[in-house]
Amino acid sequence: MLTNNSEDTVSYTWTRNIVQMTEGWSCAICDINLCYLDFVSSQTFTLLPEAQGNLDVHVYPNGIPGNAIVELHVVDNDDETNHVMGLYYFDQALSAPVRLTQNIKTYPNPVVDMLNIEAGHKVSRIEIFNIEGRRMMAERINGNGNVNLSGLPSGTFIMRMYDIADVQISGNLLIKQ
Repeated sequence: MLTNNSEDTVSYTWTRNIVQMTEGWSCAICDINLCYLDFVSSQTFTLLPEAQGNLDVHVYPNGIPGNAIVELHVVDNDDETNHVMGLYYFDQALSAPVRLTQNIKTYPNPVVDMLNIEAGHKVSRIEIFNIEGRRMMAERINGNGNVNLSGLPSGTFIMRMYDIADVQISGNLLIKQ
């Protein structure tokens, strides 16, 4: 949701970057005016004073198993310091959800070797999958701590976290440098 809190009409430009997408899939960005398929990589739109508008990312797998990673950048055309970027991950095989809880902190991301997790005692186990869906590692933890990822190659991964009842409580995109 974008909100124009100013007293002036503001012009924004969104830019789509398809980081990775399974062949045969398609993607649409829907701003307050229209939805644009993946052959449109950037579009300008305006918000009237005090107006709000949705900006949505949609991925269409077209019956093909796979995944997609899409970056969406939005910039205020009059003030380029006013910008935001969202990274969206879609995966049919893992059914990886967006983050389910905001009370879990994982950092740094991108990570070099050690990933820090702050979650109280909510997380008991993590699993890390590559973007093809293969499990690369699994580790038991006790809510807070560090996980050594030095054995993983550089790349993009999905990290799933589970509570003590073995219920998935978070699915996050993780980038290893």
